[in-house]
Amino acid sequence: MFVLANPVMASPDNHSSKQPGGALIATEIPPLKLDQPNWRPMTGQQISAAFRGRALYVDEAYRPYPNVKVKTFWMGGCPPSEHFAANGVWTRSECHRARKSYFGRWETERFRGGERLCVEAPNFPKLCRFVWLGAAGDRVFMAADKLFWEEPMDDPRTFNPYLLVVAH
Repeated sequence: MFVLANPVMASPDNHSSKQPGGALIATEIPPLKLDQPNWRPMTGQQISAAFRGRALYVDEAYRPYPNVKVKTFWMGGCPPSEHFAANGVWTRSECHRARKSYFGRWETERFRGGERLCVEAPNFPKLCRFVWLGAAGDRVFMAADKLFWEEPMDDPRTFNPYLLVVAH
């Protein structure tokens, strides 16, 4: 599930340590990027139960192992947040030069023998993602949101950890 990310990327987990003689040694913990999970994705019914009335945030604090950072991927000045109302209403906020919000609908749909989460709004392309439940019930894994990249969302290569929290 883990792939080394580009080694030129900076990681907040980089640090220095002292040798017995007092010399400093720079040690680098390269960030990892999440690959597609190798367990079954959630069903449409599981997705609906987990997402209904919840907000979704990129989990930048996720550590699969102590001192191992996961490189998260998103566009703009802040990670996007999404809200999934029980009545099917979906909202998304993201930052670029200014904060932008989208208002639309969310649902699940069958695709390639499984089911995935789909969102759609005016001026926002339909975005569908398979969802995997993490060990913690509030953590899910999905394709990194790359709406304007050239990588197709049906066969993504990069995944993010997300947290589901009760929407306010």
